[in-house]
Amino acid sequence: MNVRFCAGLLMAALVLGGCERIGQAIAGHTNEVARADGLRLEVDEAARILAANPELPPDTGVVRALAEFWTDYTLLGLALAKDSALTALDLSRIVRPAVDQILFRRLQETAIRADTGFSDADIARRWAQEGPGQEVRARHILLRLPPSATPAQRDSVRRLAEQLRARLARGEDFATLARQYSQDPGSAGQGGDLGFFARGQMVRPFEEAVFAATPGQVGIVESPFGVHIFRVEERRTAPLAAAQRAEFVERLKQEAMQRAEQAFLDSLTRAYGLRLEPRAAALLQEVALRPGVAAKGRQGQRVLARFRGGELTVAEVAEELKAQPAPVREQLAQSDTAQLRPIVERLAQREILRLEAERRGLRLTPTQRDSLLQELRGQILRLAQEVGLPRGAPGRPVPPDTVKARVETLLTRVVQGQAQVVPLGSLGSALRDLYGATIRSAAFPKVVAAWTKLRGPNRPAGTPAPGTPRR
Repeated sequence: MNVRFCAGLLMAALVLGGCERIGQAIAGHTNEVARADGLRLEVDEAARILAANPELPPDTGVVRALAEFWTDYTLLGLALAKDSALTALDLSRIVRPAVDQILFRRLQETAIRADTGFSDADIARRWAQEGPGQEVRARHILLRLPPSATPAQRDSVRRLAEQLRARLARGEDFATLARQYSQDPGSAGQGGDLGFFARGQMVRPFEEAVFAATPGQVGIVESPFGVHIFRVEERRTAPLAAAQRAEFVERLKQEAMQRAEQAFLDSLTRAYGLRLEPRAAALLQEVALRPGVAAKGRQGQRVLARFRGGELTVAEVAEELKAQPAPVREQLAQSDTAQLRPIVERLAQREILRLEAERRGLRLTPTQRDSLLQELRGQILRLAQEVGLPRGAPGRPVPPDTVKARVETLLTRVVQGQAQVVPLGSLGSALRDLYGATIRSAAFPKVVAAWTKLRGPNRPAGTPAPGTPRR
């Protein structure tokens, strides 16, 4: 709204007064970084907290992290100040991942059968193929290829490599050709013989090609060093010691279970007819940018995926993303759509697993669910106690200013590396929905400017302090 528009209305005086109040409100927000149920974090307050660590480089990403932590921990403190047992806070959606974990484990136990019985011959064969004691002896001829090589130079080196492979196929001696052509000073004199080596000792592309080959096989592979013509001479495997056997067999069982779980999930995906909408990835990007806005009204009813018995909506995805730190949402928003479709598919598959568990009659009893809620509430109260948030008592609530002071003291200690905090995730999202909160990214550059001024000139730039989210 602007003054010219207001002046054109019949009740000009009243509306102009409204415009003036709006202008005052906007002006009042210019120094506000975050608001949590009426408490405000101002630019100078945020700058003062961050300047407590002279090694911390001024950056808007760090300001965002501070604003996120300040908002969630202030809301938690205010909730405890009013209700020390957090009875007003709906924890049902926060405990849902724990419920899912229990139900999915039961589904796994009832529906998935993995072949985890391995004979001695099976174990010996898998150890020879995959065991950490596997070693290979190989020869190679290195034709160096600098990173700045032109396409013509690359073609020339590749042609020579193919010519050498053809000569080897005709029966010429590998060692003789290696002494003549190899540009590896460490092995050329030994006819290209590299001796025995295990995984992790050679550059990755060369290692993968050699370990995939069989004795006597000749191949060509390119690595950062250049083009290699190689031949595997022999393989050997360190014997499976008794102390290693149990651990190796357990790994084989876990891999077998993972394959069985994936096969089961694939079969459910087909049975439920999972279909992603064409705009699924674009919608996920939109939700990641503004989860609160995208989930409102009809916007939230838009569908990302459909399956028999249900669908995955924008509102459901937004609920998930609201609990994620801002850097995670930003990364999703900037990801390629090809990377986002598998994420949508996994979210939809989780809904399918819930439906399948319900179809099989797998559910928690009210007593089990209450037990989970009580455990979660206890964890939250212990966290609040550990970080020093005050708790009110019946008839004696803690003043909001006391909560704010405690949170600012806590975050100052975090910035100084003297304390740590964890993101509150879905708990923070629930607190924001219940009590209301705003984070104003437009104020972040102002915080950086004030923070830089407090640091003074010639301050060294360092690394983020413990407790701040990292990308």
